[in-house]
Amino acid sequence: MSDPRPTSDGGDPAVRMVIRAQLGDRDALEGLLVWTRPWLWRCLRAMLPEHDAEDALQEVMLTAARRLVLLEEPRAYRSWVYRIATRHAVRALSKRRSFAALDSVATPAAPHAAAPDADELERLKSEVSRLTPNSLAVMVLHYYEGLSIARVSAVLGEPEGTVKSRLNTALGALRRSLASGSG
Repeated sequence: MSDPRPTSDGGDPAVRMVIRAQLGDRDALEGLLVWTRPWLWRCLRAMLPEHDAEDALQEVMLTAARRLVLLEEPRAYRSWVYRIATRHAVRALSKRRSFAALDSVATPAAPHAAAPDADELERLKSEVSRLTPNSLAVMVLHYYEGLSIARVSAVLGEPEGTVKSRLNTALGALRRSLASGSG
């Protein structure tokens, strides 16, 4: 299995594995998928209920493995897989209108932030369940996965202005929900 540590040129840790896998190296493909699984699971689980995320994980990894030879820029591998995953999740959410429960997703808390009380958490869950699938995808990629606005834009194939608008709209809705319950 290949070593997914950063390359000496400072590039994405998967670049060498991507290239080798594209050339037919099965060990490199296996290593690439092992490296991909944790961050792909985190992304899908943040948008989908667990049972849907499990199915999506398998489908997205299979799609990525089958289409890897079509990827023209190996450095874009992670963004490319995020795009496959978010499109899959958005389609699933649009069909089902079901969203991942916040309490089942491990999110790192800011060290200075107070933990929300049970009522705030319920209001937040309720408001998140009302977000459109596209807004949820933007929120997950930007805040949960830590991607820049430019990278979210590239992953989703949408203008940066659209990404910013969706973030602003979603955050405003969440803030209003929490503020209305704190008075």
